[in-house]
Amino acid sequence: EYLDRLIAGRQLSAENAELKEGTPNTELSAYWNYYTRLTEELLLIRIPVEEPWKILGWFPFRYGEGRLERAELLAIAKHWYEAYGAIPAVVGMDEVEFYVARPVEDERQALQLAKEQCAFCPAVTEQGKNTTLGMLAQALLHSTVWYFWWD
Repeated sequence: EYLDRLIAGRQLSAENAELKEGTPNTELSAYWNYYTRLTEELLLIRIPVEEPWKILGWFPFRYGEGRLERAELLAIAKHWYEAYGAIPAVVGMDEVEFYVARPVEDERQALQLAKEQCAFCPAVTEQGKNTTLGMLAQALLHSTVWYFWWD
């Protein structure tokens, strides 16, 4: 599977994988400007797809540090939709938020998902509030929103 190769390529190990102190995310925020404390200008768009994970295929950009190709991005979105009911809810120039219908329920599953998310978007631990794999995994146990951004 693509995610397994991506995880191996990023050399994500069990180091710092002890689950502790993760901060769950339950609110969409990509449209909010924390400096002005106002909503950013945005478009509400109805995308004509039957499978919600295909939404990301409609946008003309590539995500990821290694710049994921459209097929790779869609494969990940499909996997997360099937496993967790994750639907792309907010899409920006350099960020994506997924609404998650079925958050992870156990620590083993949370740790695997944390590895997937770190491989998909290294900034989730390199620059985020959950700075270790274990902190991210703990946060994912309760998160109904997943936020990703790329510089």
